[in-house]
Amino acid sequence: MGPKQEEYAFKITVVGDGGVGKTSLIVCLTENRFSEDYKMTLGTSFAAQTVNIDDYVVTLQIWDLGGQPSFSHLRSFFYAGSKGGVVVFDLTDEKSFQNVPVWAKELFSVCGNVPIVIIGNKNDLASGRVVSRADAERVARSLGAPYIETSAKTGDKVNMAFQGISRRLLGVEEKPAMVAEGVVIPELKGKVLSFIDQRREYLLNLLGDLISARSINPPGNEKLAADVVQGELYRIGLHTETYEKESGRTNVVGLVDRGSSPTLMIVTHLDVVPAGDGWIYEPFKATPTDGRIAGRGAVDDKGPMASVLLALQALKAFNFPIRGRLMFVAVADEETGNELGIKYLLNEKGLTADYALVAEQTRCESIEIAEKGRLWVKLKSAGIQAHGSMPGKGVNAIVNLSKVLSRIEKLKMKYSEHPLFNAPTVNVGTVKGGVAVNIVPASAEAIVDIRFLPSQDPKQIVNELRELVRSVQMENPGLEVTIEPLNSDPPTEVSPEDPVVRVLEKVFNEVTKNKPKLIGIGGATVAKHCILRGIPTAVFGPGDSNEAHTANESVSVDELLKAAKIYALTILNLLS
Repeated sequence: MGPKQEEYAFKITVVGDGGVGKTSLIVCLTENRFSEDYKMTLGTSFAAQTVNIDDYVVTLQIWDLGGQPSFSHLRSFFYAGSKGGVVVFDLTDEKSFQNVPVWAKELFSVCGNVPIVIIGNKNDLASGRVVSRADAERVARSLGAPYIETSAKTGDKVNMAFQGISRRLLGVEEKPAMVAEGVVIPELKGKVLSFIDQRREYLLNLLGDLISARSINPPGNEKLAADVVQGELYRIGLHTETYEKESGRTNVVGLVDRGSSPTLMIVTHLDVVPAGDGWIYEPFKATPTDGRIAGRGAVDDKGPMASVLLALQALKAFNFPIRGRLMFVAVADEETGNELGIKYLLNEKGLTADYALVAEQTRCESIEIAEKGRLWVKLKSAGIQAHGSMPGKGVNAIVNLSKVLSRIEKLKMKYSEHPLFNAPTVNVGTVKGGVAVNIVPASAEAIVDIRFLPSQDPKQIVNELRELVRSVQMENPGLEVTIEPLNSDPPTEVSPEDPVVRVLEKVFNEVTKNKPKLIGIGGATVAKHCILRGIPTAVFGPGDSNEAHTANESVSVDELLKAAKIYALTILNLLS
């Protein structure tokens, strides 16, 4: 018979603006369900839940206080006797986040400086997110509280949040899963770096196997490369799972588990673009050339992937001296939209982490922490069909569309400058029109790609396009061009002060004796989707982005080894 557990009971209050999901969180915790039938809490309601913490049994008496202003005069009565609190805001509602310090102050004014936990709820609504993890963590730190992101709908981290307040009440709380700066024993660091230097041949053979796996997208067939990765992860000793939304479109997740928190996710992608023309080397065979390796995917993204796998092998040699969880993720479908890859894993399989590092090409010189937004817009011109020999009897839709397109690259958009980005860009990507050379075309269309800054809004940009069309119409009566927004992704950015960025900078300096440049890009990586799910993410790796997708794509072997060292030491520092 084991030792008797100590039992405690505490009253806590759950506060926050109306509609942030306080009641749903409590129902998820106590009844393990989510109700779509939202009912506003009037005044207060309460529930009880038993939580096991080590050798303690904690009964939480949870008071759910209405967040509407009309109940403010009643709340002080319900705060009385509370030993702690949970402050909840909605990740898709900026105002509810701004009110977090107000709620904490109201609770403290009645109960004193009791322990609290800050919850950012609704992390399942990634596309509507407006509050960054970095901003939320900053506010939580200012209030002396841990910060946890949850979803009452999916149940993500709900139990963890209430275990967190229980630990604080007991005085046995774990430190928040944020690492300001890890400490790695110099002797271990030297051994890891030496191990990587001695594995040059292993690295080249592994990269050769990856390049030979023809995971060309389209059509995909990432399983060919996934089999290589999975075999290597087995040898390294990671617990490995594969996930497919469509047959052959394989995603691989490898895991080292040394405790639940923190979790670092390193992301690579398995697919490559078609070889195309102009190769002097065999595209799907790794070819050594002047200290480099040529082949499709050498830069994007199989070279960086090989560097990460070498880093994992080095850590395995020393029995993974880490705490928390390390995930290696190799995704499908990065080159054509991510629907079968990172989006599928994040949105449908519940993949999450405290930090992420995307292994993509930055020449091992810079760290990418921001990406512009992307807006695709269709411009459609309407004309009147006629015989090609009598163009005056028709209206040429192609000619009219070209009058707009000739001005569109000079479109003046309103925006504020951003330190990490150049100006927004406009590119006419495709043009279609006409059915035969001897017919005046009655329709034509173009798809325009716009990369925009955080100070801009897609609706504003569409309105600016419409103003441009109207100005062309004033000079060309009868011209008809309509504008249809197709899809967009918002700009994303992670704070330079976030631990994943700060540690990566520190390690880069240790390995290279230089300081990396923090950059933003106009393109997009899987980092964007991680950040939109609330995961602070940095991008770093070997290879030059100017080589990606080109004929005779190649990467420096020395860069691959340097990247492996930086990946390995970054893992050790974040999870030390």
